[in-house]
Amino acid sequence: MGEIVRTVCLRDCPDACGLLCETDGGRVARLMGDPDHPVTRGFLCRRTRRDFPDLLQRPDRIVRPRLRTPSGWQDIGWDEALDLCVDRLLAAVKEHGPESVLFVQSAGSMGLSAEVCRYLFDELHATTVTGGVCMDAGEWAQAADFGDWRVSDWRDLDAAQALVLWGRNVVTASPHFLPEIRALRQRGGEVWLIDPLPTRTRSVATRVLQPRPGRDAWLALGVARVLFDEGWIDAAAAAACDGLEAFRALAQRSTVAEAAAACDVAAEDLRALAALYGQRRPVSTWIGGGLQRWIDGAETVRLIDAVCMVAGHVGVPGGGAHFESRRRGGLAITPPPAGRTVRAALLGHDILYARDPRIRFGWVQRANPVTQYPDSTLTERALRSLRFLVVVDAFPTDTAECATLVLPPALMLEQDDLVASYGHHFVGLARRVVAPPPEARTDLEIAQALARRLGLERTVAGSIDVWIDRLLAPTGLSRASLAEGAVVRPGADPVAWAGRRFATPSGRARLIGELEPTEPDPTDRADYPLKLLTVASVEHQTSQVPPEAQSGLPEVFVHPDAPGARGRADGSPVTVRTRIGHLRAVLRHDRAMRRDTALMHRGGWVRFGRGVNALVGARETKHGGNAAFLDERARLE
Repeated sequence: MGEIVRTVCLRDCPDACGLLCETDGGRVARLMGDPDHPVTRGFLCRRTRRDFPDLLQRPDRIVRPRLRTPSGWQDIGWDEALDLCVDRLLAAVKEHGPESVLFVQSAGSMGLSAEVCRYLFDELHATTVTGGVCMDAGEWAQAADFGDWRVSDWRDLDAAQALVLWGRNVVTASPHFLPEIRALRQRGGEVWLIDPLPTRTRSVATRVLQPRPGRDAWLALGVARVLFDEGWIDAAAAAACDGLEAFRALAQRSTVAEAAAACDVAAEDLRALAALYGQRRPVSTWIGGGLQRWIDGAETVRLIDAVCMVAGHVGVPGGGAHFESRRRGGLAITPPPAGRTVRAALLGHDILYARDPRIRFGWVQRANPVTQYPDSTLTERALRSLRFLVVVDAFPTDTAECATLVLPPALMLEQDDLVASYGHHFVGLARRVVAPPPEARTDLEIAQALARRLGLERTVAGSIDVWIDRLLAPTGLSRASLAEGAVVRPGADPVAWAGRRFATPSGRARLIGELEPTEPDPTDRADYPLKLLTVASVEHQTSQVPPEAQSGLPEVFVHPDAPGARGRADGSPVTVRTRIGHLRAVLRHDRAMRRDTALMHRGGWVRFGRGVNALVGARETKHGGNAAFLDERARLE
C-alpha cells in the first residue's frame, strides 16, 4: 500500500466529499470516501471513485499550451503562449476598449481559489457573464422570500416527521443524504417524491406524484388552496410573513379541481399532499434544481416556499424549504462585475450581437459552454467568431476545439484549494496529492503569470496559502483548523431561519402574491407534442465524459404510447427534433414515463452527435437570469 492522503473533492456536486487518496509511485492508485468526513462517511460515488484516477493519466489530456495554426494544433511554450495572449488582449483593448474582452467561467472546479482569475478581468473592466445555467433562478426566489438562501444542517432531518423531495433526485444528485432518508422511513416518517420523471429516487419514497412537466406551480397553488380552506394555516404565519392575504387571494383564484387538472395530478393526491403539510409536524421540503429551469421557475420555487411558510414548517427543527446552501457565505468572494455583462443563458446570442464594442477576445476557464449552455450550435458559432479565444482546459472538449489557444490546467488532486459545499455547511481543504504534468499550471498560477505581463501583479499576488487564508479570514477559520478534516462554516445555523428571523428588511418572510404572465409557448404543440427534459447522468460528471463512452447514438426515453413512439420497436433509431435542431437517437421504451415527456441525458459532446443542448433553445427565466433548459418541446421522427 502506498501513502494515503486526506483531501476534499473539487467536482461540481453538493456533497463536496471528503476523499482518501492512495498513491503509488507518484500516481493515484485508488480513491476512497473518507470515513471520518461527517457527510461522506466512507462512501464515494462511482463516477469519481471509478473515473477520476484514470482521468489524470488519459492519453488525450492536454499537457502543454496548444496553438491553432493553419496546419493544425501546435504545442508551444508557456512564455510564447502568454506573450501572445497579452499581445492580442491589449490590441483588443487599445482598438475597441476593455469591454471587447470577454471572461467566462463556471463550476468546472469548485475550489474557491480558482475564482481569483475573475479579479484580474474585473480589474481590466472586461465583459463578464451574469446569470447562470445552474441554480440562479432558485437563489433569486429564496432571496426574494427570505432575504437569502440557506439550508439547515443535514442532520436536522432527524427531527422531521416527513420529507417532501420536490423535484429533487437525491440518488443522482445527493447520494450521501440517503442514509438519513432511509432512517426517516424506518421510524415511520413519510417520504414524498414529486417529479415528472421516473428517477431512481422512487426507491426511497413512500408516495410518488408525477405532475405534468413545468406545472408544479399549479400543484403548489392547489395545496395552498386546501390549506386555507381547511384552516391548516400555522397560527404564527401572520406574524412571520408579509403578504399573507395576497398569497391567500392568489391561491383562491382557482379551485382544487382546476389546479389538479392543470398539473395533471389526481385531486385526491393533491389533497393528501396538503394534508401532509397541514397535519404533520414538522415537514422538511427539499427543492430540486430542475424546478427553476423553466421560464417561470423562480415563481414556482416561491410558491413552494410560501406553502412551507404558511403551514409553519420554516424556521423550526425538522422543517424547512431547502434549495441550496450559500457555499460562499462568510468567505471572501469575487466583487460584482466592473464592466459590461452578457447573459449566460443567451451567451451565443449576446456575443454575436454585442455592439459598442463588439467582443474580439475571449477567455474561458472551468467551463465547457458549447456542450453545457443552451443552443450549442449558436454558442459554438459565437465563440468561433472571436478573433482570439483562450480556453483553459485539460481535454479537447467542444469548447476547446473552438479555441485559438488552449492552456493546460492542473486538476483535482494536483493542487491545494479551499472547498465549501452548496449542499451542506462543511468547509474543507483540498490538498495536492500528486504532481501535475510538468507544464500544467493551477488557475492561480495562470492568472498570476498573465497579471505580471499586464502590470497587474498586485491584483492576484500571493501564494495559494495566502489566498486560502484571505478567503477564510472573515470566518475566523484557518488552514490549521481545517488540517484534520472538514469543519462547519461559522455562521451556518443548525436550523435555517431559526425562530423565523429572516434576512429581509422587515425580518419577516415575503410571500408571493402575484404571478407574472408568461408569453405563450411559440412551439405548436401538435407539431412538437413532447416536453423534452434534459437531465444529468449518474454515470459521468457533467460533460466530463471520455470519448470512448460516447460511441453510438444517445438514448431518448419515452413511454411506448408517446406520440411518435407507438409502433416503433425499443432500440430502433429515431430523430429527436425541436424548433432549433435535431439529433439521431436510440428509442428506449419506459412505461414509467409520462406520455407527454421525452428524457435525454446531458453531458455528451456535440462533435460526437450526443450534445443534447443542440436541441435546447436559449431562453432565460423571468427572474434570476437562469437558463430555462426545460422549456423545450420535441417530436420523434
